Amino acid sequence: MHIVIMGCGRVGSALAQTLEQQGHTVAVIDQDPTAFRRLGSTFGGRRVTGIGFDQDTLREAGIEEAGAFAAVSSGDNSNIIAARVAREMFAVENVAARIYDPRRAEVYQRLGIPTVATVRWTADQMLRRLLPSGAEPLWRDPPAGSSSPRCTPRRPGSATRSAGSRRRPGCAWRSSPGSGRRSCRPRRPCCRRVTWCT
Repeated sequence: MHIVIMGCGRVGSALAQTLEQQGHTVAVIDQDPTAFRRLGSTFGGRRVTGIGFDQDTLREAGIEEAGAFAAVSSGDNSNIIAARVAREMFAVENVAARIYDPRRAEVYQRLGIPTVATVRWTADQMLRRLLPSGAEPLWRDPPAGSSSPRCTPRRPGSATRSAGSRRRPGCAWRSSPGSGRRSCRPRRPCCRRVTWCT
């Protein structure tokens, strides 16, 4: 498959090298000709200097025969414009855009442009690594026949806000190592609220 990548930063160059190693033909577009140094001397794909949403630049990169397009430059607006041009003007089937602003990413996702929200993904990955080891075990329900502990929505060390609240539907229990407490974690990934159980 021929793949066009807009942006030859760290992500774009790594993506181009990986795709080429997998046997795909790759063209990389960047405004700065010195950015292509990241590709290394062994890269056999096309290097196209120009604006990634310009139709002539895209044609030079082979967009008309491309099966995929990735917009991974440092600008949200440039990425989304280029992704829309690739999809709407050149009918590229697989299009994705990196977006730094999570609110924008949600809007573009609803418009049918697959996005990678870098900030949200990075924050999520950092949280997973900052928690103590073993703090993210598999979800599990309370043992059969046991009574549900009373849950209070609060952060560790903060004052209790609602002492009488119970576990919400859709939560699963997990133990917090070394604390002697169990927390009620939502099963849906979109909800990040932690409820500590007493």
